[in-house]
Amino acid sequence: MLLLLGFAAGCSSPPPGPVPVAVPVTAASGAAATGAACAALARALPERLGGQLRRRTSPASARVAAWGSPPVVLRCGVGRPPGYRPPDVIPVAVDDVAWYQHIGGRSVQWVTVDRAVYVELDVPKSYDAQAGFLVDMGAAIRTTLPPTASPSATASRRPTPRPTGTH
Repeated sequence: MLLLLGFAAGCSSPPPGPVPVAVPVTAASGAAATGAACAALARALPERLGGQLRRRTSPASARVAAWGSPPVVLRCGVGRPPGYRPPDVIPVAVDDVAWYQHIGGRSVQWVTVDRAVYVELDVPKSYDAQAGFLVDMGAAIRTTLPPTASPSATASRRPTPRPTGTH
């Protein structure tokens, strides 16, 4: 029995190191408000996102967070997403949070567009069930970042997005 315990302990893999993340930069005029909003969001973030455990980031900041491997990365206080042009683009509403989706090379960026502070969730395409990440993130966003406007009636009737993974 003692040998088995020693063997099991020796085979466990160390937790992944910190995830390198670029911290968003905010104009000086809005830095204090954005910093306070992001700090409130950071305190409300879940330990698990889509079943993935939270990880440390480098640098450590209340404006960034990460989960899993490959990492799902949150950045708070990003700029307005390129390509988001209401009313031509209708966001997807998931649990009363409006998200704009941009599909990039290896990931899908989901950005809140109905809050005073934009929050970006960068999800690698290797995760098939991306809507689950938005659902898991919804409570933290709703309770810490008040909406600037309600999602449009059209957006609030849209169904939960389908998975956008490639694997």
